[in-house]
Amino acid sequence: CLVQIHGRQMLAAVRRGIPRRYAQFRDDLPVLRGKLDIPRQFTRFAYRIDRIACAYDELSVDTPLNRVLKASVRKMTRFVRTYESQRLLTELAGHFENVADSLAPLREQVQIDRTNETFRDLYRRACLLLEGKFQSTTSDDKDGYALLFPMGELFEKFVGCMLKRASPHHVLLQNSKHHALKCEDGRHIFGLQPDAVIETSDGVVILDTKWKEINPSKQNREVEHSDVYQMLAYADAYSAKRLVLLYPWHSKLTRPAGLECEWQTDRGECRFDVATIDVAKPSSAAATLRGILGFD
Repeated sequence: CLVQIHGRQMLAAVRRGIPRRYAQFRDDLPVLRGKLDIPRQFTRFAYRIDRIACAYDELSVDTPLNRVLKASVRKMTRFVRTYESQRLLTELAGHFENVADSLAPLREQVQIDRTNETFRDLYRRACLLLEGKFQSTTSDDKDGYALLFPMGELFEKFVGCMLKRASPHHVLLQNSKHHALKCEDGRHIFGLQPDAVIETSDGVVILDTKWKEINPSKQNREVEHSDVYQMLAYADAYSAKRLVLLYPWHSKLTRPAGLECEWQTDRGECRFDVATIDVAKPSSAAATLRGILGFD
C-alpha cells in the first residue's frame, strides 16, 4: 500500500516534468559548440583542423536527485506483487531511462531549490525507503505517511457483508428505486438510498448504518435529528414496518452489542430501533445482526 502511494505520487510528479539541470560536457566535435577548450585543443589537436575540443552546457535528466529517485523505484520493485503495482513501477522506470544508476544514492549531492521544490517530499521519502527505515508512531524527525480510512463507508460495507450472511430473507444493499419528491412534470428528485432493505414476510425492514457514538445516559441516545428524519423518509417511501439505526458498539455503553432501545413512530405505525454491533468481534457480527432483526 505504501509503495503504491509513493509510486503514484512520484508518477504524477514526473508526468508534469522530470527535473533537469544544466551539466557541463566536453567533447571533440567537427564544429564548435559552446566554447573552445583551448588547453585541450592545442595539446591534442594542434595539427588537426577536423576536430574541435568543445566545452558546453546542456540540460540533462541525469541529476543527483533523479538518481536517488530512480534508485528508490528499483528498490520498490522488490516489494510489489500485484500487476497494478508492477505496471506503475514499469512506467516510472521508463521516465528514468536516461538517468544513470547510482552506486551510492544516499551520498548523492542533492540540492533542492525553486526548480525542483515540488520533489522535496518525494526525495525525503525516497531516502527513507533507501535507508530501510520505517516510521514510528512516537516522536520522530522523519517524514512518513498518515493513512486515513473512510470509516463510515467501511462500516457500511462490513455490515452489508454480515447482513447477507445473517439474513434468510432477500436483502437489497444501497437500493435507490425511490425518491423523496416528485416535480410537476412527473420527474423524481432527491433520491433515497438506504444502506439495506430487507424484504420479510411481515413487511419491509430498513437498516441504516451510522459511524457515530451514541450516549447511553441520554433518553434519545443523542441520535441526530437529521438521521431520524432520514429514516422516516425511508419508511414512507418503502412502506416499512420497521426501522433500524445501527451504530458501532463502544465501551461506554451499558448493554452488550445488540438492541439498544426500541421506539415507535408517533402514530405507532412503524417500529424504530437503535442498535449496536461490535466491529472488534467480526466473528460474532452475523449472530448479533440475527438477534437484532429477530432472525434467530
